[in-house]
Amino acid sequence: MTMRRALHALTSAAAILPILCAADDGYDLLIRNGHVIDGSGSPWYSGDVAIRDGRIAAMGDLKNSRAKRTIDVPVEIFHLKAAGKANWGNAAQVIERIEAARARGVDVAADTSAYTAWANGLSAFIPPWAHDGPC
Repeated sequence: MTMRRALHALTSAAAILPILCAADDGYDLLIRNGHVIDGSGSPWYSGDVAIRDGRIAAMGDLKNSRAKRTIDVPVEIFHLKAAGKANWGNAAQVIERIEAARARGVDVAADTSAYTAWANGLSAFIPPWAHDGPC
């Protein structure tokens, strides 16, 4: 590694470390339980974002942090199901995990599929009277 690259890496680390390792001395806003997309091209991760003076002050697991205002990102589970025969007995565990999250204060909502088969064709959304006719 050349001296120039080493210096670049060191200055890059120095720029990002205060954000990732900020001391908790209270923030203006704390956004909890979100999907953090950091712009680096890495996949999103679950975490919190702290804001101070209109700027991101910290990211990551900030569960012990304090803020003047906290926003807890809600969770929505669409089409909750136990797909596949191997999972048919797991529905109770899934419901228990949702209830445990709610007990911890996480805003969790879920819905289920309104049909018994794996999927419906377009004809399921057309009223029966429209199926009659010359077509």
